[in-house]
Amino acid sequence: MSRAERLLELMQSLRLRRRPVAGQALAEELGVSLRTLYRDIEALKAQGARIEGEAGFGYVLRPGFTLPPLMFSLEEVEALALGARWVEGRADKGLTKAARGALAKIAAVLPPERAEALDWPTMLARAGAPGERADAEKLASQCRSDRCIVFAGHSELADLPTLYALAAVMVTSDSGPAHFAAASGLPTIVLFGPETPHLYQPLGNSRVIYAGLACSPCLSAGNHRKSACTDNVCMQAISVEQVFAAVSEVLTAPIRDRALAARWS
Repeated sequence: MSRAERLLELMQSLRLRRRPVAGQALAEELGVSLRTLYRDIEALKAQGARIEGEAGFGYVLRPGFTLPPLMFSLEEVEALALGARWVEGRADKGLTKAARGALAKIAAVLPPERAEALDWPTMLARAGAPGERADAEKLASQCRSDRCIVFAGHSELADLPTLYALAAVMVTSDSGPAHFAAASGLPTIVLFGPETPHLYQPLGNSRVIYAGLACSPCLSAGNHRKSACTDNVCMQAISVEQVFAAVSEVLTAPIRDRALAARWS
C-alpha cells in the first residue's frame, strides 16, 4: 500500500467513527507502527483535515474536510452491487430506478476491471449441511480465490430465501433446496443421476443436466429408494464443461434480466 493510499485509508477509518479512537487501534487496522500513524495524522492535519486528539487520548475527525476516498476496493464494489441489485429486484419503481442510477454513476468513475463487478458480483457461495463442510471446503480451496465462501454448516433452512434473493444462479443435485430455489424463480441447474428428472425435475425456473445412462434411474419407490450401486457413474458422466456452459448461458445479460423480471414481477 502506497503512502497516499494509506492516508486515504486512515481518513476513511476516521470517517466511520463518531467517537475518539485510540492511535494503537488505528495503527493495527492499517498495519503500520504507532510512530508511522502519528506522522500520517500530522500529514493529514497539514492538508487541512480537522483531526482532534493526541497520543494517549485518541483521535476523531470533525466535519468539514471533504477529501474523497481514492477508490472503491473490489469487496466494496461487490457489496454495493449486492445491495443495489436486491433493491432493484424487490423495491418499488422509484427505488428500482434509483438503484440502477446509482450503479450507473459508480460504474462511470471506476476502472473497467472493477466496473465489471457491478454487473454481477463474482462471489461463489457453497451451502450445505454440517456434514458436507469438509467436502465444501475442499472444493472452495480448489477455486484458489477468497471470493468462494463456504456456508455449509453455518446456514439454516430459514436463511436460504435470502441467499436465493441475492443469487444469480444455483447449481445443485436433485435435492430439497433445488425445489425451493426453482420455486422462488432463481435460475436453478439441477444435476440428476440416480433419480429421473421426468418425475422429479423441480417446478419453476429450472433446467436439468442428465446423462441418461441405461442403469439410471436406479432409485425408485419400487426398491424403497435403495440401490446396490457403489459407483455413481451417472453423476461422473456429467462433465464440468456441461455445467459451465449451462451456467454461462444463464449468466448472459438478456437471460439473467428476464429471469430476474420473472422472479419479482
